Amino acid sequence: METLKKIAVGIIGVLILWGMGYVLIQASHEPAGSLSPRQPAPAERVEPVPPESGEQPAPPVSRREPSSPPEMVPPSTAPSDGTPQPPGDTIAWRRAPSPKAPAGNGDAPVLSGKMPTYGNPNPIFIRAANRILPAVVTVHSTRRVRHPSINFFSPFFWKKDKDQEDEGEEDEQDFFQPGTGSGIIISKDGYIMTNHHVIENAQDVRVTLYDKREYTARIIGSDPTTDVGLLKIDIGGDTIPVAYIGNSDSIQIGEWVIAVGNPLNFNSTVTTGIISALGRSIDIIDRRYRYRIENFIQTDAVINPGNSGGALVNLNGEVIGINTAIATRNGFYQGYGFAIPINLARKVVSDLIKYGRVRRALLGVSIENVSDRVARAVGLPRPTGALVQGVSPGFPAEEVGLRQGDIILSVNGEEVVSVSDLQTKIARHQPGDVVTLVIWRDRRK
Repeated sequence: METLKKIAVGIIGVLILWGMGYVLIQASHEPAGSLSPRQPAPAERVEPVPPESGEQPAPPVSRREPSSPPEMVPPSTAPSDGTPQPPGDTIAWRRAPSPKAPAGNGDAPVLSGKMPTYGNPNPIFIRAANRILPAVVTVHSTRRVRHPSINFFSPFFWKKDKDQEDEGEEDEQDFFQPGTGSGIIISKDGYIMTNHHVIENAQDVRVTLYDKREYTARIIGSDPTTDVGLLKIDIGGDTIPVAYIGNSDSIQIGEWVIAVGNPLNFNSTVTTGIISALGRSIDIIDRRYRYRIENFIQTDAVINPGNSGGALVNLNGEVIGINTAIATRNGFYQGYGFAIPINLARKVVSDLIKYGRVRRALLGVSIENVSDRVARAVGLPRPTGALVQGVSPGFPAEEVGLRQGDIILSVNGEEVVSVSDLQTKIARHQPGDVVTLVIWRDRRK
């Protein structure tokens, strides 16, 4: 038996040696160069975007070069395009130069920012990112949280008597909870716009700029009904970049946007997407605030915890919204982000600077959205506007004769499409302002 095993092992060894020799012989007959690594395909030439007037055309690029650092745009105290400031503003909101539409594109829709209608769109996104990045900051806050001290054994061994329960409040312990969010520099003297929930109950706030400079910030004020907050840093003789401010009334669904902030502690993160919807109400502001306003811009640009207070900008690098919330079931991005329209935030910020609080204009009506059933019942061509359900005594609505059943269709010539839209349009005014309403009553305007 042992002899048979030795013979079998010998035969197997011979077969292995014969196979290796055969492979070597075959390899020696292959043509030279057949085992050389595959040559990479030649790089395709990237055609530059036609330059705007006054700009020098960039040379053609055949390989990827390291990206240059973002431009530090010097601050300005007045709009660069000469646009007059709305009455009541306390900030010299910075405006970007109006983009020039390419020739032969007269049928294209008018958007709030640049539109990549020709060539390689990358330079347009890069230019917009470079314009906003230096003006978006990281906001570090610390808030004091009180929790009762925990005794893991007392519930199982004895019950507190009344005297012990009265003394229980003294057993509470203080904890300091750190938080991180984002903010937008809106003036050369150090005002920073952010979210109310980023700085709510904060005892210590620090701000880190894009170039790593750090400043201690003080809270000027905040408005929980709109979730807008305002900080101020003392910059001394330093120069800081200032964001360009756009017009959120001019944006359209489908328009490209860029979200900038500090999600999950990844500083100065840029993501892109489109405007998915306008006028969203997501029931995120505390219901105890009677005059809360939810009229969010919805976007699919990636937004995560830490983005709050950061910028949503158009392709001209202008801020059109403040990133605020996400719709999620796991606490992180699932495709739906929401931003406060910048036109509403501007009013809040101006009030906080001028009055130290928000002065809210009120009509004095209770309203609801117009359903298709209601529209058909009152002869309205389509369901739009805000249905008046009640009128409060002593308020302007009663004084001018509004009554239950009226449908408010427009404010100062601007169409009202929903309850949140009407609230936003009225909230942008000051108490005492005169507005013109168009209403639907008795089956006619």
